Amino acid sequence: MSVAFLSAGVSDAFIPQIRGSPSSASATNQVHPVQHAEAVSSGWQGVSQLSAALTTATAAVTLAVGLRRRGIRRSQQKKCQALRRELSVAYEDSGIELLDNGKFAQGLIGAEGAWGRYEFDPAGFSRFTEFVPFYREAELKHGRIAMLAWVGLVVPDFLRVPGERTSFENIPLACDAHERLAGITGVNVQILFWATLVEFCCAKKVFEWNSLECAGDYGLGVQFLPKDEEGQKRVRLAEIKNGRLAMIAFGGALTQEVITRHPFPWLF
Repeated sequence: MSVAFLSAGVSDAFIPQIRGSPSSASATNQVHPVQHAEAVSSGWQGVSQLSAALTTATAAVTLAVGLRRRGIRRSQQKKCQALRRELSVAYEDSGIELLDNGKFAQGLIGAEGAWGRYEFDPAGFSRFTEFVPFYREAELKHGRIAMLAWVGLVVPDFLRVPGERTSFENIPLACDAHERLAGITGVNVQILFWATLVEFCCAKKVFEWNSLECAGDYGLGVQFLPKDEEGQKRVRLAEIKNGRLAMIAFGGALTQEVITRHPFPWLF
């Protein structure tokens, strides 16, 4: 009995197991609960690390954008302060403070009339006291251009530059000159060139002398000004009023010439 039992045990011990048996496959596919918990935990750790990295990157981008905007805002504030400082110097040079002094257009000439003062400013531009010198500069320049333009609209109805292209037959009316001369090489370019040259020559003076006393003053014709202060004020008032009238007159004259298609005085 004992010999049979030992031989049976030895034979069982040395019998190789068959690969692919159901018992071995099921044992291989089974996962231990501890290993499953470790895998889930490592997965969540990866997700949390990715989320932390994205949060850090978003915070860094937000911080960089905020710092950039803050830098731009500071730069704009510095430029604005510099501009106001220059305007303050201009006002101090002209004897007028930067703050509103309570006078219409900061006391500039131009509101005097034959029947008293007329403070006409429906758009309220004079409320921006720091820009009043610039507005006066622009008003004077437009008025002077309009005075020259009105003369340039009338004179060609009587006198012309010699040549067939500029003759009365080729250009009957002054308002047609631009279209008739557009095809001629260099005519409009010359006008643009000389206008640009004048602007560039005067731009430096405009920025340097942009004060209430010197707005529009390029030092031309000083010898013709009266010596007394009251006389100079009268001449400056006449210039600003003639300029305003010329701006209205040129627009009306050009419109009338286009409608009537007749030369000066543009009547039907």
